[in-house]
This record gives sequence, structure tokens and C-alpha cells, in this order.
Amino acid sequence: MPSSPINLFLEALFPTPRNCLLCQAPIAGFGLCEACHKLYEEKRQGNGQCLRCGSFGVRGQACDVCRHWPQYIHRVSALWPYEKEVRAAILAYKYQGKPWMATGFAQACLPFIPPGVDLLVPVPLHASRLRERGYNQSLLLAKALHAAGGPPVSDALRRIKATPHQVGLSKRARLHNLDGAIRVQRPEAVAGRHVCLIDDVITTGSTIEHCGRALHRAGASAVSALVLAAGYGSLAGR
Repeated sequence: MPSSPINLFLEALFPTPRNCLLCQAPIAGFGLCEACHKLYEEKRQGNGQCLRCGSFGVRGQACDVCRHWPQYIHRVSALWPYEKEVRAAILAYKYQGKPWMATGFAQACLPFIPPGVDLLVPVPLHASRLRERGYNQSLLLAKALHAAGGPPVSDALRRIKATPHQVGLSKRARLHNLDGAIRVQRPEAVAGRHVCLIDDVITTGSTIEHCGRALHRAGASAVSALVLAAGYGSLAGR
């Protein structure tokens, strides 16, 4: 999809750095250098990956937790294991004021959009968290995916309740925090459509469950998700 004139103008004034997202080596385009691409492709192939929730180090169609997910949650596509350089890159993207990284992440993500998806819906941030961070990294990634040729984007979800940071919490605690926190503000946008949630990392899967439930109740025919990274082992242990 061609860039808009304003985007081309901004890119000319403030060019996106041409460096590998993971090792910072100079590259011609956006995303990963050949060495990092090969390394993480080998990790994906060698470690196994749950075909339902994207968790690494799991063999088979589904792991012990996601086989109990509702049937309307089809699958989660996760690019990389959440470790080392990947963790550092995602944290820099989220917390160090580097929104331009969305362009490179989108180039890497594009082949992993689940088949049959009609609409990309970013996981929302509460207004207070958005003011604190300055941008929603999931929304930027969704928009960059669309600009690269992916499906259209809708901000159909809204986070109506501020929740504590989820890092380090059990799945039960995360689910409790999310009760009543997310709602669909544009049900007509998702009704009858296969929606793909966009987020940075899947840990316990509680955010995907809550967002998926809200979208299903609003009439979405199916819910998938695309995330940059997932952890090792069953989601039950995280």
C-alpha cells in the first residue's frame, strides 16, 4: 500500500533508522538483519511452538491451558520467544520513546497474520496509561501493518478502567484486574468479521481472553491474535 504524501514528507524529514531491531546492525530496509532472522527462525523451528496460543517449547496443536479456551479464539501467532534481544527491543519500543520501531516490527509480522483475518484491532490502553507513555504501541503496530499491506485497522476496543501493571502477577490476578476493564465501543465494526487482536507480548493469555470475549459478544465471527513475542512453556506456568 503506498504511503500518504504526509507520511513520505515526514519520512524525508525524520527518516526511520535502518538498523536491525535486535542487534542494531545496519540494514537496507526495516526489521531484522539476516543473521538475527536466521537465528530466531531456527529457534522457532527447533523449540516447537503451540499452534493455539503461540507459546514456545510446546509440541502439538494446543497446550494444557489454551485447549480450554473458547472455540471462538482461533489462534495466536507469536513471532519470537520473549528473551534477551527480543525482550530488550520490545521494552525499548514501549517505554523508551521509540515509536518508529513499529515500522520494522510490522515488516517482520506481516507474514504471520493469521489466514482469513478481516480486521486488525489493537489491544487498548487506558487514557491514563496513554498519557504516561505517549502512544499505544499496539495501535502503532496495527497501523504499520495496514500500511505494509495488511487488513484495515479499527479501534473497536476501549479500556474503560485503569488497571495495575500486570508484570509478575498470576493469571488469576490478571483476570481479576481485567474484569470490566475492556468493552467494545464499535460493535458494528466487528460484527460478522474475523478479528485479529494486535499486542506486543502474550504471557498468561488473560488479555487475549478478555478482549476475545468482548469481541465475541459484540458479534465477531472469530478472534485471532498476532503478538511480537511469547514465553517458553505452557501458559499455565506464568
